Amino acid sequence: MGKKNKKDSVSVMIAAYNEEENIADAVKSVYSGLKGLINDYEMIIINDGSTDDTGRIISGFAKKDRRIKILTHRQNLGFGSSIKDGIKLAEKTYLTGFPGDNDMSAVSFRSLLKRRKSADLIISYMANPQVRPLHRRLASLFFVKIMNKLFGLNLKYFNGYFIAKTNLVKKLPLRSCGLAVFAEIIVRLIKNGVNYQEVSFFHSVKKNHQSKAVSIKSIFQTMETIVALIRDLYFIQGSR
Repeated sequence: MGKKNKKDSVSVMIAAYNEEENIADAVKSVYSGLKGLINDYEMIIINDGSTDDTGRIISGFAKKDRRIKILTHRQNLGFGSSIKDGIKLAEKTYLTGFPGDNDMSAVSFRSLLKRRKSADLIISYMANPQVRPLHRRLASLFFVKIMNKLFGLNLKYFNGYFIAKTNLVKKLPLRSCGLAVFAEIIVRLIKNGVNYQEVSFFHSVKKNHQSKAVSIKSIFQTMETIVALIRDLYFIQGSR
């Protein structure tokens, strides 16, 4: 039931908040990555309460392509909430995502897609971290070390885009509303026993682009996610 033509298909989630300058290029990058590789796909674009022209731009794409689904939040709920809503809508065999600010190269996205059958979970890590500001590199390095230590892992990166079987991700009890949602997905999948591989991606640098990644709110949300993971994996599961 519901499995027709799903054998090699992919749902691509794109979360966007005030990305009028980048969202069109992001959609085009997804098209480029998929072209000739996977024909059965859907793009799920989550407009997370944008107050600029993001909604109009993505509506234009959706009118031309029925494979594009749009979910609109009336107010900004955060990256994690957007991704969780995207997961609920996903109907294809594999699940992945692409940044709404188009800061991942189409070539890297295609490389991620090509590896989809190599393991249950393919995790991307940044091949060129030196292009980011020093404070972002230090924050990322600290986060990776903490996560590896807490959960007994040896990953290069936790917040990169991934590809996995959709049914595996849908089963996860995700708590994160913020930017650590990918880290939560990755840790929960690995702790559930899936096999995984890591693949590099190149971060695209854009002038005058302000990252939304580091803020007091995002730090607090990340801490909440870590606490939830520790509670669920070490206390709740451990007591069963």
